[in-house]
Amino acid sequence: MESRLDDLFCQWQRLGAAVFVSQDCCPEPVMSLELLLATSTNACRDSSRLTWVILGWLVQHPTLISVSLLLRETRLNGNIAVLGVLAEAAYDKTAHPVFKRIAAECKPNAQPETFFNRVAKSAFASAQAQVNTLEVFRRWNFWCDELEFVV
Repeated sequence: MESRLDDLFCQWQRLGAAVFVSQDCCPEPVMSLELLLATSTNACRDSSRLTWVILGWLVQHPTLISVSLLLRETRLNGNIAVLGVLAEAAYDKTAHPVFKRIAAECKPNAQPETFFNRVAKSAFASAQAQVNTLEVFRRWNFWCDELEFVV
């Protein structure tokens, strides 16, 4: 998993995301933005750092996204509920209409569950996430009480 996350961080850095990685670590070729976003939705639940990197990038670059391509790639290669969370959280930060369009096409998670896998492994942390869940996560059927990123 670490090498998969490292590869994603490298790809995001190449697209200008605010993430520190070792020099020249990115595998070739670089994925399309929409495929990178879609693939990253599968990894967000394993890394809060990746989630915040993506949110920071989304808020700064909403006009670069092809909504139809992103939705297609996410349905094929990603997690549509996670994309919904990301789109709505980005909209809350910048109110760009592209995020509303993305969120409108996403479906919530099938049943409520803890968003971050590391939190789910701790009974105490999971219970805290359930009690203090942020609304943006609740609407997508996830429990998460952490949403801190700086743009």
